[in-house]
Amino acid sequence: MRFLQIGPKFLRSNVNQAEKKRSEMISDPNICFEFDAKLPVQTILKIQLWDWDMTSANDMIAETKIDLENRWFSRHRATCGLPKRYDSVGYNSWRDTKKPATILNGLCRVANIALPVYTSDFKSLAIHDKRFDCDKEVWEFASKQSSAQELSYRKVHHESPTEYIKQNTALAALHKWSEIDPKGALVSEHIEIRSIFNPQWPDIEQGKLEMWLDFFPASRPPVGPPIDIIPPKPIKYELRVIIFNTEDVELSDENILTGEKMSDIYVKGWILGDKLDGQDTETHYRSLTGEGNFNWRFIFNFDYLDIEDKIVYDAKDSVFQVGSVLKKIPPRLVLRVYDADLISDDFLGECILDLTNIPLGAKSSKACKGTMLTEPHKGIRRNLFETKRIAGEFCLRN
Repeated sequence: MRFLQIGPKFLRSNVNQAEKKRSEMISDPNICFEFDAKLPVQTILKIQLWDWDMTSANDMIAETKIDLENRWFSRHRATCGLPKRYDSVGYNSWRDTKKPATILNGLCRVANIALPVYTSDFKSLAIHDKRFDCDKEVWEFASKQSSAQELSYRKVHHESPTEYIKQNTALAALHKWSEIDPKGALVSEHIEIRSIFNPQWPDIEQGKLEMWLDFFPASRPPVGPPIDIIPPKPIKYELRVIIFNTEDVELSDENILTGEKMSDIYVKGWILGDKLDGQDTETHYRSLTGEGNFNWRFIFNFDYLDIEDKIVYDAKDSVFQVGSVLKKIPPRLVLRVYDADLISDDFLGECILDLTNIPLGAKSSKACKGTMLTEPHKGIRRNLFETKRIAGEFCLRN
């Protein structure tokens, strides 16, 4: 639970199911607060983190305080950080109420220096004896937009390729404003990592808070919607694993009467864990050559977060735990071969396949090499999420 206070105003975010799915000491609430404040009446912004309890009273963990008036009058323009690139739309759309060229002109007037002089193509500008150039990737990107659809897209958003280059050139000068005013370097876009403290123990840090703060005067045109910081949702997948047969499996049992070596072979597979989604094939009894015939299919359903290359699932560490914990594991398929016994099954070998880096299976058991699993950077590899299907024989390791 989080409280936010400025003057007499309180804002609160309650615990929901998404916030209960946390991993150990890291919280990922992704909460955005919006409110109005008056300077210099309401100057201190207080952010508190609370421990939510189901039955007893909630406890405050720690808090941090921010002086808004100090930021507003700072010569470093700490009201809204400067991004590395100017874009009018998209996930990196410009958040400030003023565009880079307008901000640059205002700083020049405050510093009582001449306004910037642009070249004819707006790829460069000069302030006094200093020259600032637009990033090469920016004007190359703008020059490639020659199709009718792309030009129409720019027209809808009232931004021509020339205007786009001009704004990015001005932004490049803003990032290097310290070359004009050595004591007035401007704040770049960044995530603040603030220490939080409890008033009862003011000298003991209680953790870190990752955040950023933007604020604008209400007299200017309204800003756009806040940045969507909700993490991407995992994609549901179904993995179908067909076990045709095994070859040259170790024979761990011995017939007391004849002395023949044999094994009762079966295969077990899982992705999340043996106790969570483990599946078994039928048992091939009395294999004398290490060969087992199955033609058995496993079906695993899971959620995959491609941006982190992780499989995510909900689990409880204890039956008494309220809510669930969101866990992330590498996308790996575990296949194990066992010898079925009455008391305890004997482990014969395993094959662990990374679904994003699977080696091409061998055409026969004789062509199988142990290095296909132990040396992941050698040989031809495939990403199963892209190729969708792969077949072959894979080695077992004991």
